[in-house]
Amino acid sequence: MPDYSLSKKLGSAQSAIHNAMEIPSVQEKLNKYGLTLKRMQEGNTLVNKAMMLHNSKHDIYGEKQEVASQLNVQEKEAVKRFKNHVDTVRLAFREDEVTLAKFRIKSISKKKDAWQLQASYFYSKAIQHADVLANYQLSQEELAQNQASVEALIAVRNRRLQMKGEAEEATQKRNEVMKELNEWMKEFRTIARLALKDSPQLMEALGMKVPSKKVF
Repeated sequence: MPDYSLSKKLGSAQSAIHNAMEIPSVQEKLNKYGLTLKRMQEGNTLVNKAMMLHNSKHDIYGEKQEVASQLNVQEKEAVKRFKNHVDTVRLAFREDEVTLAKFRIKSISKKKDAWQLQASYFYSKAIQHADVLANYQLSQEELAQNQASVEALIAVRNRRLQMKGEAEEATQKRNEVMKELNEWMKEFRTIARLALKDSPQLMEALGMKVPSKKVF
């Protein structure tokens, strides 16, 4: 069910339950058919729980999208710096194949998670050879800063994956509660139609459609 329709459904359920609990004449009539105040409170708890989970899901997805947007910008900048540093290392150790092989930069991975791990390893090795790289305008401080930047990207990416799991879990829990609420509302409306059949205005107060009388 689209989020707009689900939000509308939750709002209708909340309004119906609230009015049923707040209008004495409605509560009196429903009580005769077993919809006591205690049972109404059970329905109110369900709708509040469903709304909380629904909002939580939206909050998590919103935060996830914001993180993704920031991550994309930071990744592009980090990749550009990494490639420049790889070129510098290849130049610095062009006549030392043994040392160059230790950097594992024969090729740069195009996969986001893979290049980050590759970069993290690369900078740890580059720092060990900072004295040589300093001759190519690549300081130990700059290497350390970029290593920290890559580590931060890895942490953010992990957090994004965690948020995805949290959002999916919130959605699943919301759907479970919605299923329970739908059953409760189905019984509520069935009883309300019976209890309020002679009070169309009260039915309308619960957001229920009242059949129009045929005029001959």
